[in-house]
This record gives sequence, structure tokens and C-alpha cells, in this order.
Amino acid sequence: MESRNVLVSRLQNVRKQTMNTLIHWR
Repeated sequence: MESRNVLVSRLQNVRKQTMNTLIHWR
């Protein structure tokens, strides 16, 4: 369960970074 939680947290972080990058590129 912990591993899954960490994975989800990491995925959200990556998604947030991607969104930030897209906004910055525009």
C-alpha cells in the first residue's frame, strides 16, 4: 500500500511539473 501511495504521489508531481512546463512554454 505504501509503495502504491508513493507511486501516486510521484505521478501527481510529474503531472504538475508537466503542466507547469507547458504553461511556461506558452
